[in-house]
Amino acid sequence: MKSIVSSFTLVALSSAINLIFNLLLAKLLGGHNYGTIIYFMSLINIIVLLIDFNNPALYMRFKIVYSDKKTFDLVFTYKTVVFLFLLIPIVFLLCKFFLNDCKISFLVSLIAYMDTILKTAALEFNSSGRINTAILVSLFLPRSLIFIFFMVLLFFGYSSPLYYLYVLLLVNFILCLILLIKFKPFLYLRLDFLKRAWKFYLLGILGLGFNEMAKILQKELGDFTKLASLAIALLIINGLSMIGSVMGKYAFPKLHEAWKNRNIRRIEQIYRFHILLSTFSNMPILLFLSFNIGFISEVLGTEYIDLPYMFYILLIGYIFDLLTGITGSILKATGNEHFEIFNETLRFAIGVAIMIVFRNSHFSIVLALAISNSIFNLLKYLEVFLLFRLKPLSWIEFKMFFSYLGSLILILSTLYSFVYRCNKILFLFISFSVILLYHISFYYKYIKKKLDFSIYLNSESLK
Repeated sequence: MKSIVSSFTLVALSSAINLIFNLLLAKLLGGHNYGTIIYFMSLINIIVLLIDFNNPALYMRFKIVYSDKKTFDLVFTYKTVVFLFLLIPIVFLLCKFFLNDCKISFLVSLIAYMDTILKTAALEFNSSGRINTAILVSLFLPRSLIFIFFMVLLFFGYSSPLYYLYVLLLVNFILCLILLIKFKPFLYLRLDFLKRAWKFYLLGILGLGFNEMAKILQKELGDFTKLASLAIALLIINGLSMIGSVMGKYAFPKLHEAWKNRNIRRIEQIYRFHILLSTFSNMPILLFLSFNIGFISEVLGTEYIDLPYMFYILLIGYIFDLLTGITGSILKATGNEHFEIFNETLRFAIGVAIMIVFRNSHFSIVLALAISNSIFNLLKYLEVFLLFRLKPLSWIEFKMFFSYLGSLILILSTLYSFVYRCNKILFLFISFSVILLYHISFYYKYIKKKLDFSIYLNSESLK
């Protein structure tokens, strides 16, 4: 229980640091410079995706294939090292194509390789049960150090996006140096492992790659300022998904264990627990941001005038994600990756089609993301239901959440009409207080008796 709470705390702090830092950058640097940084980061993320062979999903799925932990770690290290070196020319040419600058291309490539090392190290910590250490290595420390170092540079007047890359390189180098001194790499070859990996590589390319390519296309179809607005909207939406991501790390081995014993009842309990917890945790933040996103946009400046519209459009896809929970993890844990490949392929195709149809609109990218993600999550829900007859929530739980949501929206809408127009900062504090008090009362009245953390803490199959 303490481990889960501490993981939540670390992820929440990391997300808060990341959000505050990005909002400060967006305000202090302006839309063009901030959009340029996002463009660099999207390219780095795409390169990491190409290099790491979608290690996170692959590692979690096939950890049980090798009973000997040392053999598994050697296979994994070998795979990572091989692709680090073989893809160097491709990575550099990719950077050169998008950036048309050798110096920046070299920096972006180097940062991407170091980021891959950090992510692989985090996987090793995850596998040994040290999830908090993994979060420190992959989220908390990098974000905290980047925040501190770059704010110091901004204080002394160094605000160019190039200096952000220098800071990123320095932070990754420090963390990688510590890790490489402590964990020495070994080489070992198992071709059967690599043969199993292609599905997860394809999933990563279609899933994570689509989101990052959408940002790059936003710049190509619009400009860096439009990209900056999209990046802030995605940052907020993705930040809301972090709690679900942490719970997914805890849920995956439990789902595996339950499926080995063909215990569908336990899978259903984990499924419903995850949706209850993530919905309960994210609902107040979601409501607060929905009513205050306009104020955030005004504070950032006139360059971010499109931010509220992008946020509300993306919110459609996120609500579907919230209500379908860990369906993707269930499909992977039960050996149904082919459904995920179909879903990701269809999402990619629908997203590209929408981009083409609405190519003359400033909101073509955000529409593509929202609609394709909605269909993607709906498909996962239907597949899990047809395969295992699992439902995310009971009818009573649905009514409970929607009555809670409806009554709170009514209260906030009334306050918005009278207070927001008069004093936006006052509404910010009032809405926060109302949501917090209402949410606490809702927890003690309905949620507390339904959240059973033993589902995650107990490794034995439920009878």
